[in-house]
Amino acid sequence: MNLISKEDLGILLEYEYGIKATLIDKSAWGFTSTAYYVRDGANRQYIAKVAMVSEEKLAKSQKDILLSTLLHGVVNTPNYLRNSQGEYLTVGKELLLKVADYIEGTAPFDMNTKILEQMAITLKKIHCFPLADVNYELRGYESVLQGIDVKGSETKLLHGDLTPSNVIVADNVIKGVIDMEDSLTGPVEYDLAVSAVFGWFRMKNIPFTKALDSVKNAYDGKVSQSLLNTFAVEHTRRYLNHVKNSKENYKDESNWQDDFNFAQKAFETISQSVS
Repeated sequence: MNLISKEDLGILLEYEYGIKATLIDKSAWGFTSTAYYVRDGANRQYIAKVAMVSEEKLAKSQKDILLSTLLHGVVNTPNYLRNSQGEYLTVGKELLLKVADYIEGTAPFDMNTKILEQMAITLKKIHCFPLADVNYELRGYESVLQGIDVKGSETKLLHGDLTPSNVIVADNVIKGVIDMEDSLTGPVEYDLAVSAVFGWFRMKNIPFTKALDSVKNAYDGKVSQSLLNTFAVEHTRRYLNHVKNSKENYKDESNWQDDFNFAQKAFETISQSVS
């Protein structure tokens, strides 16, 4: 999605951040946001994320920056830059911009169990961060998935969306963790199930139960198998419903149909695997 031209982004980067870009290249995009790879004349590298302004997106971006900054010494999160007003976010009438130092690597679109295990270890580091040190009112997992009995589980800081899209990998090693926008609080099984489900989506010829076991074993902590199974099914159900309700966002109906068929089959497979 083209929210801003490269020329206008270059002007904004120089005016607000003092970055004289010699290269701006689209890196990733979605329905409401786009990320750009940026390099300047001194070969310094940045990532610039542009999104459509809304109250929800502004709140999520503020949360992302706050938690990424807090966790920077725990896991390698983005180092966000301040603009000319000393703010981390540059907000206009229609767009908002945040800029960070570039983390070398790519998203692991071809997943394997080695990366999945590292994701679990990364989650454990995040879960160990004291909630009392988070100066932000985080919502609970119930705001996303209701009706799940988590009696006896501890409430932890959760990444909320540690999927392959939100880790940066080089040579099968995780180099960075991005996008804390969906962070919340709840049981660790919520986070582990997210990584297992969406990691498995990008794995070939591996049973889901093996992906789930890889996450649980690598986490090496107290994990309820039944709760992990329940969250895995519910995350997949939620993804299926999301695809169902997003048809209007697809330019090509055949692409939507492919995604819907994939999501439906994944839900059936995971539900049967953990029953």
